[in-house]
Amino acid sequence: MTTPNIVLSGFGLFGPYRANSSAQVATALNNKRLGQFHVHSRIFPATIPTINENRPLILLKEAKRLRAKAIIILGMSSNVPGPQVETHAINKIGGKYCPQTEGSPVNFLCQSNLEFIIDIENWRYDLFEQGCREIGHHVKQSQDVSMFCCNHLMFNMIITRVGQPKRFGKIPWIFIHLPCTREAVPKPTPVEFLNGQKITMTVAEIVACLEILVGVADI
Repeated sequence: MTTPNIVLSGFGLFGPYRANSSAQVATALNNKRLGQFHVHSRIFPATIPTINENRPLILLKEAKRLRAKAIIILGMSSNVPGPQVETHAINKIGGKYCPQTEGSPVNFLCQSNLEFIIDIENWRYDLFEQGCREIGHHVKQSQDVSMFCCNHLMFNMIITRVGQPKRFGKIPWIFIHLPCTREAVPKPTPVEFLNGQKITMTVAEIVACLEILVGVADI
């Protein structure tokens, strides 16, 4: 019996961080098993993509080619207390990592203030949250939309699927922000990490949470 596939993506270096936990996990899982699934990973630069670079389309085409059961997109945020499932995307770019584009739309063809709710029904969030809690990790949902490359990818993922519903509309996807790993923490170590205000997780701990995610999901 053929092993079912999953497409997984992460982002590269940004800001003062020495690594990106999403890229570390994507690298560790590439061509490996995650639960019952075979993982195919891709790492994007942690930048706002050029106008000719449609990252959601790259992921969706790859998932279609592989007949993948789902797409898992990972990003990193030092502010999250554990894996954080994102539920909103907004048509704006900005923030401290791209101040030169503050307030610009992700997609110029859409209303500048347009906000989408991301459908995570297939992922059975309550069971995911419970399973992670049982192994000592805090999972939460977030409506706090960032305006950097993560939000850019989420917003255009929705637009791309809506624009080609017969081709891509049935492929489940989810976006999860991860805490830093120890390797990602800037040097010298910021006080927020030293006093416990910000946590770190190991790659193995993150993978254990993702195994719960795919184990409970309806994909």
